[in-house]
Amino acid sequence: MPLNTAPRVGVIGLGNMGSALADALIARGFDVTVWNRTPARTERFAKASVKVAHTVAEAAGAVDCLVMCLLDHAATMASVATDGVATALRGKALIQLTTMTPVQSMEIGRWAVEKGVQ
Repeated sequence: MPLNTAPRVGVIGLGNMGSALADALIARGFDVTVWNRTPARTERFAKASVKVAHTVAEAAGAVDCLVMCLLDHAATMASVATDGVATALRGKALIQLTTMTPVQSMEIGRWAVEKGVQ
């Protein structure tokens, strides 16, 4: 990625925090891809010509950095800690904003290191 190019960012989870983060990134000119397990939450982004991924793996493959804003650790592991997402994220940045315990945070961290995710 050239130094003068903003990274492509994916936002996974479009609740209050994820939607606000996606809006802020879009307003600042980032190339944003969104995903939510409830497709209705993506509709306003699609109407604004923001890329909407149909799967987390698709979103991960389209971006340089993936931001997770999911409900909890279980939702994070179910949505992100899969082989398809791991392959798409290899060598890319994963930013975890979901509330977790320290033990749960270490679990997702171990998964990321094992899969070559930054």
